Amino acid sequence: MKRTTTIATIILIASLAGCASGPPVNKATRSGYAEAMIPHLNGEEIRDRIVSRCLDRGHSIETSTETQVVCRKRIDGAAGIMTWAMIGNSYSTQPDVVLRFTIANSEGAYRVVAQPHVETQMAMGQMRRMDLKENNELRNNIQAFLDSI
Repeated sequence: MKRTTTIATIILIASLAGCASGPPVNKATRSGYAEAMIPHLNGEEIRDRIVSRCLDRGHSIETSTETQVVCRKRIDGAAGIMTWAMIGNSYSTQPDVVLRFTIANSEGAYRVVAQPHVETQMAMGQMRRMDLKENNELRNNIQAFLDSI
């Protein structure tokens, strides 16, 4: 049992070190998350494009309203195991990555902010989540996704 705990601790430390490192952020934003100002589309068109692109990438749509889109995808393979080891336990569900897009009319254009996190449900029903704000590679990918809208 002690050996398993030690291995899990090593994996956790390596994973946390890997989350904070990586490439520099390509675009500084006011929110600290990936975001874009989109002047040429209305809110409904932006929402529809986000939904379509999330579906193209294998996400399910949890929420789609005038001001918010929430996309969810199960984390499989080694990434799922490492995420599960970081935020869950042997009784928790397999983790999901969740992308929450907030759409707001701001300064004559629509501002879209993407807030990613991972989450798992624990044995007694409580949700445990970890913000992915510090993962620069993911932030840059989401920024490219938003800029392509």
